Amino acid sequence: MSLIPWPVLLDHYNWVCFLSTIELVNTLEKVKLEGKHGRIANRLMSADLVILDKLGYLPFSQSGGALLFHLISKLYEKTSLIITTNLSFLRMGIGLWRPENDDGAAGQTDAPLPHYLNG
Repeated sequence: MSLIPWPVLLDHYNWVCFLSTIELVNTLEKVKLEGKHGRIANRLMSADLVILDKLGYLPFSQSGGALLFHLISKLYEKTSLIITTNLSFLRMGIGLWRPENDDGAAGQTDAPLPHYLNG
């Protein structure tokens, strides 16, 4: 765990976007139903730093998880991204780090954390 004082972040990044992960997922699902998906990703890609707070604090639907995964995939190489969570790495491993699902096939949620945790 590392602590970075807000003034240091704000001195380094011009536009920092701080979002509650569950509120973001709910907004992504709402926007998708309205047929306006892509707007959130486009806006966040112009941020210098995006902070997604409390991943895993409250559960969200599988479709919401897929939308979040897609958004993170779009942001990954376009902007700096920090994800905070209250889950331990071992607990995350139950659903996210397994190389294959129960049926032996890899799923889309098997890759995000190992892929995005590299420096």
